[in-house]
Order: sequence, then C-alpha cells, then structure tokens
Amino acid sequence: MSVQISSDRMISSTEAIRDFAKILDEAQGQPLFIMRRNKLAAIMMSEKEYETRQKQLEKLQDTLDHTMLYVELKARESESGEEMTLEKLATKYKL
Repeated sequence: MSVQISSDRMISSTEAIRDFAKILDEAQGQPLFIMRRNKLAAIMMSEKEYETRQKQLEKLQDTLDHTMLYVELKARESESGEEMTLEKLATKYKL
C-alpha cells in the first residue's frame, strides 16, 4: 500500500530524536511522517487526531458489519423463499 505524504510533513528519525519536544508540538496540528533511510517508519499525531481516527474506524467497521449482515439476510431469504428479519434471526439463534 502506498501512502501519499506531503514533503513539508516529513522529518528524519534523526531530527525527531534531536528535536523531540518541537516535533511533539508540530504533531498537534497535523500528523508528521517520520522517515528512516528514506522510507516511512512511523506517523506521529496528536491524541485528539488519533481518537478521531479511531472513532471513524469504528463507524466504518459497524457499517461493514451491518452490510455483511444485510447480505446474509438477503441470501437466506432467497434460499428459503421467506422474508428474514433481524427479529426472526434473533429468535432462531436465541439472541
């Protein structure tokens, strides 16, 4: 997987070590991309940015789970010829 990185947000691992406090401050605005031997080694971001991305990831996972459930419901409907609902599945599987 390839990541697009803005060159003004890239720093070397040496610079990150040398100016760690400054780098921490810079990462509060937007993520910083820490490079080692001209390859992406790490991404530094604020706690707020991390929490925001985690919430977005959880929402995406919920959407995927619901979509997969919907597809399964529709597949079972077409197999059995009867309408399947979440309530019917819950009753069938004692949920």
